[in-house]
Amino acid sequence: MLVLALQRYTDSLGPHGFPMEDVVSALADPSNPEAEYGYVAGVPTRMPDGSLRDMPVIDQARKAQQDAEDAYREFVGPDASMNGVFFPVRRVERTPPTP
Repeated sequence: MLVLALQRYTDSLGPHGFPMEDVVSALADPSNPEAEYGYVAGVPTRMPDGSLRDMPVIDQARKAQQDAEDAYREFVGPDASMNGVFFPVRRVERTPPTP
């Protein structure tokens, strides 16, 4: 029963990790004067001048996957269908450069 509840909850999440019913709610709409909450993208990061800025994070696994997709697209040509093309990502150990 608990597993089914967890599955139901995770199925309701959007790609950002928040429940879709919350993110599409009028209560989250910044143009709604009665909004109760909102969303900010990015991670608060201290900049060299001391200010805080919301900056993106780079998902290195997703970047490797998208780089592979770009290279494959260049290899097969821009008009080739990418339907169904998927590059699994695997973690590999790296040796740090010697000083």
